[in-house]
Amino acid sequence: MRDVDENKVSSVMISDHAEEEDLLIQVEEAVERGEDALPKFEILEANLKRHIYAEEEILFPRIEDGSWRPVVEELMNQHCAIWDGLREFKSNVGTSEAPKVLNRLYSLLKVHNSIEEGGVYGAVDDSMTTPLDLERVEVPLGWEPLFTINGAGLRSRRY
Repeated sequence: MRDVDENKVSSVMISDHAEEEDLLIQVEEAVERGEDALPKFEILEANLKRHIYAEEEILFPRIEDGSWRPVVEELMNQHCAIWDGLREFKSNVGTSEAPKVLNRLYSLLKVHNSIEEGGVYGAVDDSMTTPLDLERVEVPLGWEPLFTINGAGLRSRRY
């Protein structure tokens, strides 16, 4: 992880966004060169899944200011779309669809990250008194984002 103020959640998470963007660019470059992008993608996938898990299970529940609830719910909906994008890329590695999937994922992450960095992380900084060691966060096997897509649309499992 880059040099960050480890006492501020916002600093840790923004640094992780930058690392994820770097990894996504590496995956895109591998795809463009016709190389096997799967090894780099799996690093990106693990990082994004850990990041999403940390937000949904550790950070978002600690936001005490209720005015952030609609924003957090939108971010959680986006987590579902990001999760689906990861799954879609993995099933399209080596096909002509792979660059399109990566482009959609990149666009989604740009919007998503700007919302988080634009204030949500500050709300977490205000609510969380202990540092977050993101690298020690482990995603339980089988965990998925708390908003899931079903035949009737989006539904919440907890919030």
